[in-house]
Amino acid sequence: GKATFCATVHSGAGAFPVPGAKVLVKKGSEIFSFLVTDENGNTPTVTLPAYPEKDSLSSETAREVEYSADVYAEGFQEKKNLPVSASGGAEIVLNVELTPNEERTE
Repeated sequence: GKATFCATVHSGAGAFPVPGAKVLVKKGSEIFSFLVTDENGNTPTVTLPAYPEKDSLSSETAREVEYSADVYAEGFQEKKNLPVSASGGAEIVLNVELTPNEERTE
């Protein structure tokens, strides 16, 4: 089975897209996808391996493949190990809000 994945990265409670943010999708230490957001803060959509869709329809057989995502952009605090659960046929959209780094004044 397969699931699709994309991410939307923004700051300011969704008011401002973050272009050029990097989204790393991994399972354990294995990297599945490395994506970069466009000017609207959106990544391209990619396919992730998942269990067959028929296994996802019943609560007894539902199984998900657990991935995680790291999101980072220049000038923002990074987010690490965001959970991404992929089941067959799922369309996953990860909405990420990044916090700007505190500007340090000496």
